[in-house]
Amino acid sequence: MARWYSTVFAVSVRSLAKNYGSKPALAGVDLEIAPGAIFGLVGPNGAGKTTLLSILAGLKAPTSGTFSLGPDGTGIGFMPDTPTYYPWLTGPELLDYAARLRSIKIDDSEISWRMAQVGLSQVGPGDQTKIGDYSRGMRQRLAMAATLLGDPPVLLLDEPCSALDPAGRVEVLDIISSLAGRATVIFSTHLLSDVERVCDSVAMLDRGRVIMAGPIEAIRQYGAAPGFRLALDFDDQGLIAEISRYPWFAGVVAGKPGYYTVTVTDFETARRDLLQLIVTRSVPLIEFARADPSLEEVFLKVLAPR
Repeated sequence: MARWYSTVFAVSVRSLAKNYGSKPALAGVDLEIAPGAIFGLVGPNGAGKTTLLSILAGLKAPTSGTFSLGPDGTGIGFMPDTPTYYPWLTGPELLDYAARLRSIKIDDSEISWRMAQVGLSQVGPGDQTKIGDYSRGMRQRLAMAATLLGDPPVLLLDEPCSALDPAGRVEVLDIISSLAGRATVIFSTHLLSDVERVCDSVAMLDRGRVIMAGPIEAIRQYGAAPGFRLALDFDDQGLIAEISRYPWFAGVVAGKPGYYTVTVTDFETARRDLLQLIVTRSVPLIEFARADPSLEEVFLKVLAPR
């Protein structure tokens, strides 16, 4: 396995490829992830997200290409998408076992803290509930607790929020968010709203290739018509009709009464003209702001049949 160590990036991937027989799962992936970043991997089923994380975790060998987990490649925490543990162990026993496998010293107080950290405070060192009796959501939380043991500097999380209810998902995302600047986190998900909530950068994979990668704010601007959100104190159709006569006007989407998203072809000219129009008409304005597309809108546009 070709591996090298970077002193600049926490994770660096160069031309990484993985074939299963004649079928490529990864086809020349290139990524660079800064230390302390929260990095999202998104893409449809079969895009290569799990394969990429498995290679970085050392569970699979690439067909070709190189990758770096710097500065020395040690201290990696990996959470698989469907964690499987010995069903006869209790949760605390599992954490103790996992810590010993990794030569991490742990006592009952830290076990209790780790369980509480992932929302399993009811499962303390004396609890005798077997993992086989845990719900899938509880097993997912336990997997997160095991992954965080020893505070590894690089965390690879494959669908960490799957099987969690909305409240549980928020709790796990809050844990991930709290790691920003202290650990480098790469996590895959199908929920783009989760990426927007906690990530500073994202890569979109499709059929084993990175089709777009970069900071969230830069990704949002890809191919998107610039626009504005207007919220008025009352529904002013006359204002919208007047806006539609400007040469930069591209379209308008109405929300609830008085709320509009106006797309334009020339952002700076439109901003100047709109502000002047609002002042001239003494418009009772609630909000006037740039309207950025969601990651989902960008994602669907990028993956549209080409």
